[in-house]
Amino acid sequence: MEKKINVREALKDHYDSLAQDLPPDIVEKEIKKDERLFELAEERARQNISEVATRVDKDQFEKDLRDAYPNWKEIWRTPEFQAFLAEVDGISGFERYDVIDSAFQRFDSRTVIKAFNVFFGRSRTSPNQASSSRSRTISIEEARKQLHELGKEKSRGLWKGREKEYAEKERALWKIIDGD
Repeated sequence: MEKKINVREALKDHYDSLAQDLPPDIVEKEIKKDERLFELAEERARQNISEVATRVDKDQFEKDLRDAYPNWKEIWRTPEFQAFLAEVDGISGFERYDVIDSAFQRFDSRTVIKAFNVFFGRSRTSPNQASSSRSRTISIEEARKQLHELGKEKSRGLWKGREKEYAEKERALWKIIDGD
């Protein structure tokens, strides 16, 4: 627990010991001036601590996003993702952009990553789903369409940093097309 310093008493003792002959009004002015300087110094220290904490939060936020989606900035700029952000979120009832913008301001990486997961879960199946019996029931024609879309997404850089996942998805679609 911090020991709270009585600044006024400390300053008065200091000035009393240094200037026994000074008029009391001058001592009082000096004490008030020093009290204000002390308050400003405390306020600045609190701001510095807050700025450092914010910087740490921001760095961790950006690291979390890079770890989950190394190319998240490129994905963000795609027309498909922008259209996704313009939709109303089914849980909150707000536009996804507003939900995500709020998460960015709070450095809430979990919410932002969840939005990317929802986007990708809706726009293509995950590798685990691609190998499931449910995905094998799609038609060969549908698998060809998905494979074509997958190639377009790769050319736009949406799979950057996730090459293994891309290869699994591509392999699963080829199995459907080849009848395996």
